[in-house]
Amino acid sequence: MLRFGLFDSDITGYDEEGMPIFDRAESSDFFALFFASLISNGVLGDKSDRFQVLAWEGMKVEVQPGIGFIQGRFAFDDEKAVVELEPAPQNYSRIDRIVLRANYIDRRCEIVKKTGSVDASPSAPPLLRPEPGNSGDYFELSLATIRVRSNQTVISNADITDTRLDGTQCGVVHSLIERVSTETLFVQYMDWYQRTTAQAESDLADWFTEFTDWFEPTKAELEEAIGNANSEAALANAAAVRLNQFITNMEEQIAAGYFNGPQGAQGIQGPKGDKGDKGEQGESGITVPVSGFFTLSGDEAGDLWAYYTDGGTPPSFECDLETGDIYFNTPEN
Repeated sequence: MLRFGLFDSDITGYDEEGMPIFDRAESSDFFALFFASLISNGVLGDKSDRFQVLAWEGMKVEVQPGIGFIQGRFAFDDEKAVVELEPAPQNYSRIDRIVLRANYIDRRCEIVKKTGSVDASPSAPPLLRPEPGNSGDYFELSLATIRVRSNQTVISNADITDTRLDGTQCGVVHSLIERVSTETLFVQYMDWYQRTTAQAESDLADWFTEFTDWFEPTKAELEEAIGNANSEAALANAAAVRLNQFITNMEEQIAAGYFNGPQGAQGIQGPKGDKGDKGEQGESGITVPVSGFFTLSGDEAGDLWAYYTDGGTPPSFECDLETGDIYFNTPEN
């Protein structure tokens, strides 16, 4: 049957509710078929952020305002839409998908999240698209996929893969007059992105290997040097303790008179010398040495003192440390 349009319809009557009956009425499917034949599926490309998915806060993402066409159906949103993802799995990871969907059951276009399955090698949920000739309940365009890792609590833009330029998943709107295929551009972009990412990961791995090769022996040398320094410090501290103890013992022995030897036997008395000049008599109880002579006396501390005349030569003594004997050195002249 040939269908055509659009021409004015004539009113041929009214139904039971009083609504007019037209002789050339057409359903929305006919209008969608008309637009689908002229405009492709996808988002409008006049602005680069039409329906772009970006990280927002926590496990939430935001979809920017946009305009799009789905099988001839028109979708428009002038405000950002916030979508909250399900909590991250405890093990492995999953890939979620944000789609622009034509919901034929509820007669609306909507932005929907599709939660992926948890797996060691996860994949994004498939898009719902009826086969040509079948009506189906939904038709979906993929705006982005999001990788959710185990125990993840915050989504970053690095976790989001923009799929709007992929003509097999979404694409950019074009007309029959100016057809712009973005599939090749998207493939080239993904190839460049994957190669760049792989090279960066390889360079990072090489750098880490070089750093580890340098750090491990250097760490061992530092630990050995620190150990040696600690050992030497311990030895020096022990030597200082022993030296302080030795000095303390010596001071105690000197104070106790340990090094004072017994008094030696009196020697043979020599002949009496001539009487010298009468010396100056000191005050009562005070001994004043005569020139050329000296006087010995000891105090309570055990020190031995020699008194001699002013301007004279002090007497010279020697002490035998083994016996404790004290000897007076007789001047040669």
